[in-house]
Amino acid sequence: YASHTSHVEHIQDELTTALADITPKAPRIPFHSTVEPEPSFDAGYWYRNLRQTVQFTSTVTTLLRQGHTRFIEASAHPVLTHPIEHTAETHDLTAHTTGTLRRDDDTPTRLLTSLATTWTHGTPLNWTHLTPTGHTTPLPTYPFQHQHHWLTPQPTHTPTPTPTTGPDTWRYRTTWKPLPEVTAPTLSGHHLLVVPSDLDASIVDEVTHALSERGGSVDRVDVPLGTERDEFAQVLSPHLGTDDDHAVSVVSLVGLAESLDTVTTSISLIQAITDVSPQSTRVWALTREAVAVSPGESPQDEGAQLWAFGRVAALELPDVWGGLIDLPERPGPRDLARAVTVLGGGDEDQVAIRPSGVYGRRTARMAPTNAAPWRPSGTVLITGGMGAIGRRLARRLAAEGAERLVLTGRRGANAPGAAELAEELRGHGCEVIHAACDVADRSELGALIAAHPPNAVFHSAGVLDDALIDTLSAESFDAVHRPKALGATLLHELTEDLPDLDAFVLFSSVTGVWGNGGQGAYAAANAALDALAERRRAA
Repeated sequence: YASHTSHVEHIQDELTTALADITPKAPRIPFHSTVEPEPSFDAGYWYRNLRQTVQFTSTVTTLLRQGHTRFIEASAHPVLTHPIEHTAETHDLTAHTTGTLRRDDDTPTRLLTSLATTWTHGTPLNWTHLTPTGHTTPLPTYPFQHQHHWLTPQPTHTPTPTPTTGPDTWRYRTTWKPLPEVTAPTLSGHHLLVVPSDLDASIVDEVTHALSERGGSVDRVDVPLGTERDEFAQVLSPHLGTDDDHAVSVVSLVGLAESLDTVTTSISLIQAITDVSPQSTRVWALTREAVAVSPGESPQDEGAQLWAFGRVAALELPDVWGGLIDLPERPGPRDLARAVTVLGGGDEDQVAIRPSGVYGRRTARMAPTNAAPWRPSGTVLITGGMGAIGRRLARRLAAEGAERLVLTGRRGANAPGAAELAEELRGHGCEVIHAACDVADRSELGALIAAHPPNAVFHSAGVLDDALIDTLSAESFDAVHRPKALGATLLHELTEDLPDLDAFVLFSSVTGVWGNGGQGAYAAANAALDALAERRRAA
């Protein structure tokens, strides 16, 4: 049966009979039900708990308003910690959450680590139950401060310190490190090329030749973009489904096609491989101009999203995912030979091939900038204006002199707290306009911009729909992609010719830079924003 649907009704009698002997007692600890305000814990309650709608958000909101800020999820694996934090953010509050156990980690060490985590958030715990003697030594809840108490030699010349401000030292950027040329290895075993049906035959032939030239045998499957998991499994099974004669690597050329479907098709490919391959088959994805290695290069949106998804795949499926190789727009024989060298082994799994050589992706600290401070003026458009980021941003812009704030959201002025926020912002002398608008709808967004031409745009709209790759669907990918990535593209296209626009700001997440388990769709959408920023700056 499916919980909280009419299917539960089929087991009502069985459940009521099985739990008939339950004797309810008043709880010693205050209990908040997500089903009903004052529950009676008899068999009927537990049936209703399975059948009725879960009022999780309203229950957590009630707890937050009562002043509760620390939450512990007692479960075999934490799944509610992020929704609790998200609920707190929507109310401009901070909540600390932690789990207890984790999937495949049900050890005492895991439980103690979870307890220690919640203790550092200020939760009082009775540690004496965990020690043989019942004796504990108090320790501070902040990192130890290491200070030397002995003399150290002083330099004869003390250099003048370079002044820095708190946030400049936090800034990082993606860079590309030239890698040494290595002798191409001899390949062994079968290598399976996954080819999108409409891809130019010449590039397929050239990749096949480059692999064969190094001694690998090459098979090929052609699939249309949009192929789903089950269809992929049927096509791949003859090549991956035997222990003795399986492909040692899958080289996906799906990323060489120019379509958003390259990402969703790649998701289905990975899912199918985990379904049918009994061996450790490594998947490599080839892209074309998906990353900007040198100034002036403009990363393509679809390829950038595939790279972000690949970084999540590397975290979730380390035994399956091989890596990413980005090619120039028109790769030659030498470029493809270098790509095969990367496929043949080594420590690099995010590599760009360019005529000048092979480059490995790195993250490096940025030097402080001397940019003049920007001040808002005129009309400022904030998408996701009633979200956690949007509300804080609106307060700051109003305080810094914005004359008019246009705050977009699905519900406009009907969003919870909209009237109160508007009154607060008007206290700074700022006009406030709440606009109900789907930022992924060109006509709606175009009409809004025409009615209120902005002097600055801040895109903070976004949705979370987290799922591990194994359960990630095209629908959930689209739900995340539309407001964040498509919305940003439409904002770019509808404002790039505005003469008085002096700021175009995108709020993206670090998940797009180095990934995060369970956030393949979110990482891809945020990488699209990073790529758009690079393209817009390069233009």
